[in-house]
Amino acid sequence: MFFWDLETVNKIVTKMQLSGASDEHIKKTKSRLIRISEDLCYRCNLNDIIIYINKLKREFAPATYRKYVLDLKRILKEIRAPFVEDLKLPNVPKRSKIVIRPQHLRKLIEQAKKLSESKYFRLKSAILLCSTSGFRSVELYKLKLDDIDIENRTIYVRAEMPKITRTE
Repeated sequence: MFFWDLETVNKIVTKMQLSGASDEHIKKTKSRLIRISEDLCYRCNLNDIIIYINKLKREFAPATYRKYVLDLKRILKEIRAPFVEDLKLPNVPKRSKIVIRPQHLRKLIEQAKKLSESKYFRLKSAILLCSTSGFRSVELYKLKLDDIDIENRTIYVRAEMPKITRTE
């Protein structure tokens, strides 16, 4: 049986701070380390780890599951558990690309015909512009009439447009 305490968690966090990890990353990792520690009551053996990993696998999405296993390995490494090297990180499946085909756009535009005429033309313009230019919806939303040069068929993207933060 292997034991640790909150001081062990704090040592791991200190090592992360010294390595230059971001405050947000450290905060999330510390939260996971504390949850793991509390779930395991600050003690474990190999059998406990196997049961806990299977519980994590059922509970979380692959990317989150991987983060928990990584943090579990950090704890086990810190307490010098001999089976830490046997614990392998799970692979996260790659996201599949969504391919939008012309028939999808036609169907969407066809559905938009149910709207009033002015809303229909606005939505059709937005659909065609985004699908052919790579504009993000927020960039389209922030687009001003002055940004469009109809004669030269050009749209100017202002420097501040793509730098969208989550608070907006």
